Amino acid sequence: MVDPWPGLPTIRELAAASSDELIAIAASLTDEESVDLPYEGKTYRYPRSFFLLHAFEHGMEHRTEIKVTLAQAGVETPDLDGWFYSEAAGFGREVG
Repeated sequence: MVDPWPGLPTIRELAAASSDELIAIAASLTDEESVDLPYEGKTYRYPRSFFLLHAFEHGMEHRTEIKVTLAQAGVETPDLDGWFYSEAAGFGREVG
């Protein structure tokens, strides 16, 4: 059985919570931290910072899937390029 659609307010809350958690992790990282992950009877060691990279890439994958789905439904989607975001957020002001 599939759970019913929770609605946009719930989705926004979940997105904000996971973003806040990733920011807290990034702020607390040190160069020496690592995580051991068991996989198929072996254990692999990763720098903890790797998981921020993974979260970033994984998020891009989902955004791409959403854009493709919306485009197939005939919905025009915004450009998700970081440069457009930075302009909208007021970043990159001319200083000289």
